[in-house]
Amino acid sequence: MAMRLQREHSLPVVAVRLDQEGYTPVARVDLLVNEDGEQAVHGSRTVTLDDLGCDARESAMRVPPELVDFVGGWTHDVLEPDRALWLHLVKPYGSLGAVPWERDLVPAIGRPLLRLPDVLPEPSRSTSTFVVALVATAPAPEGAPPAPGLVAPVAGALARGLGPRLHLHVFADEGTEREVQAALEPLGIARLDIHHPRPERRTSADGDLRNAWLRWVRDDLEGRSLDAVHFLAHGTSLGSHGAVLTPLQPTADRAYPVSLEASDLEAFLNRVGALVVGFTRLPDNWSDYGLRMLADDLGSRRAGPVVLHDPSLDPSHDAVAGCYAFLADPVPGRPPVSPGLQLYAQPRQVADDHASQAPSGGSADLAPSAAVQAHFDKEETPAWLAAAQRYLEQQEAQVMRFESESRTRTPTAAEVAHFDGVAAAVRKARGVIDKHAERTL
Repeated sequence: MAMRLQREHSLPVVAVRLDQEGYTPVARVDLLVNEDGEQAVHGSRTVTLDDLGCDARESAMRVPPELVDFVGGWTHDVLEPDRALWLHLVKPYGSLGAVPWERDLVPAIGRPLLRLPDVLPEPSRSTSTFVVALVATAPAPEGAPPAPGLVAPVAGALARGLGPRLHLHVFADEGTEREVQAALEPLGIARLDIHHPRPERRTSADGDLRNAWLRWVRDDLEGRSLDAVHFLAHGTSLGSHGAVLTPLQPTADRAYPVSLEASDLEAFLNRVGALVVGFTRLPDNWSDYGLRMLADDLGSRRAGPVVLHDPSLDPSHDAVAGCYAFLADPVPGRPPVSPGLQLYAQPRQVADDHASQAPSGGSADLAPSAAVQAHFDKEETPAWLAAAQRYLEQQEAQVMRFESESRTRTPTAAEVAHFDGVAAAVRKARGVIDKHAERTL
């Protein structure tokens, strides 16, 4: 899918793949552009995983200076100054997703570096109110609650980026509500809800969300949908995978940490209809490797944008403000240039006079109807509709991935039958949803 996007939009790409054929695994880096409609490789380099710090992880991970010079020199010599550069991590790529490519390459290239998703179709987006849940928490072993000192800068950035469109919901550790309220009052956010933890009533519908914090967010929304969820939480590594940490319960003491993995967050985002998910690195973050791997894993499996923000490289928070302004804009725009942002986004969202803006979505009969999009244009999108749309987009993405893979290999009869059934089920489900959407307009 990523290479399909590269071809359709004529994107300049840094393609990174893991090569394990020799005695020592290496990362091969190719510089790609389209010339006369055909993909052309302008240069290649290989670096060892040791040079990238993949074995040491954490603070040792870096892009070697010679590779920075290679990419930076090419972009200045070949690309127009206003073009964004795209990073394609070719699956399977192991821990290469945790390398801080943006931190090390952006100062050298002087332009946005965006990660290219391997998922289609382009998801539906709200065009009116932009509803954000800001989740700030840390288990006791990870330090003091982050909300009192860190919510205000992030909320202020959201307010600057989204302006009067912002409707902000804050979910923080029990006992921090008054401090959070006092910190946010000077920002003058017109639509602000600070939620108070309460004992939950478990139902049979809770089985898909294992984490009590995620259930709290979903339940307190009371049938309303979200456009984005932004976390201030510690990262942690689970072997080669990443996660963030929350306490066991919002209303209990903070002694017991539990992890939230990409699959947990993906199910939650679908349930609340959220398009965007973001993370802000805490100053004493437990695992940068885990946080970067989590953000990369989500970005590689969801069509919606994924943001990872490092305030140590963006102390004014202007970059994350500009990022949300870009992500919430219903028309293509320009993302900010910052080494403190790791961002997955769809190419059609980026204004690029030099690239094709041909549609890259699925079949027309699988696209959302005018009635469904009209609900996304309303002040409050019903949660049932947003959740249904995200689920169908997820299923459509699986169909499109299968169709793409079938061009390079011969699928089995069982695979063809399965995905034909999925596509047919999506069409039927869209028909039902479209009728309900029309009735409730």
